[in-house]
Amino acid sequence: MGAAYAIASGQLFGLIGDRGTAYVARADAARTAAGALLSANGQSVVDVTDPAAVTNVERAELYAQLTDKPVTATAVAPLDLKAGMLVAGLSEGWRMCCWRSRSMPCSAIMAW
Repeated sequence: MGAAYAIASGQLFGLIGDRGTAYVARADAARTAAGALLSANGQSVVDVTDPAAVTNVERAELYAQLTDKPVTATAVAPLDLKAGMLVAGLSEGWRMCCWRSRSMPCSAIMAW
């Protein structure tokens, strides 16, 4: 969920609960990728994340502080997310793409 929707609705929904996610700016990722390609000498993996994990509660507090509007973080269970998506009009056959998360294994999201 994006910041604009969270600020407008006053609610930040997310699957990560009280666990954090390390964010990185697109421009920083692009610079890192370009640098890695220029200096590559074989196969390597470059981790491009911020060293600090930010929770949804912290994000909601930041949005509220920046806008002077209340924003509340709400953890959503995978099945509740599915139900909300179906109510919003997504078809039953739609499956969320798999991503790696320290707090939510792909199998928990994919197994609906």
